Amino acid sequence: MPISSDFEERIKEAKERIALDLVDLYAAEREAEEPIVLDVSVASVKIGENSIGSPEIHVVLKNNSSTLTIDRVDFRIKCYDAYGDLIKLYNRYTYSACFYDGTLKPGYKSPDNHRWTIYDGDGTRSVRVAIEKYHATDGTTVSISEDQLEWIEFEK
Repeated sequence: MPISSDFEERIKEAKERIALDLVDLYAAEREAEEPIVLDVSVASVKIGENSIGSPEIHVVLKNNSSTLTIDRVDFRIKCYDAYGDLIKLYNRYTYSACFYDGTLKPGYKSPDNHRWTIYDGDGTRSVRVAIEKYHATDGTTVSISEDQLEWIEFEK
């Protein structure tokens, strides 16, 4: 029994739709794999302690843009002990949410005297820092999704 030309045409259209869906899926996967280029980065980190022995993290941020003035940067800090194990702050939190709200002109770095105390982070030997979002004076806000956070490691 021969297949009708209408049926053959519907099969051809279905194959074309599947091929287009695969192309879209492949493009979405490639896009998700490409790292986000941020206008701000972590230039340096130092790990110290305050007068009562709690870890203090000194973070210097750099504005990599040639045009944007950044006026707020939100970042996360994860703490690790001497064994490389994640320290859960207050036995619950996997990171400390921090922010810098000074002005970073294009190409400039934040002062190196800013520090963030990590309460209940005793035993911290290394940290990982990731930029979560930032805001510019022109109203631009860039938020980085959880799966695209770029964690940079610094040791004591």
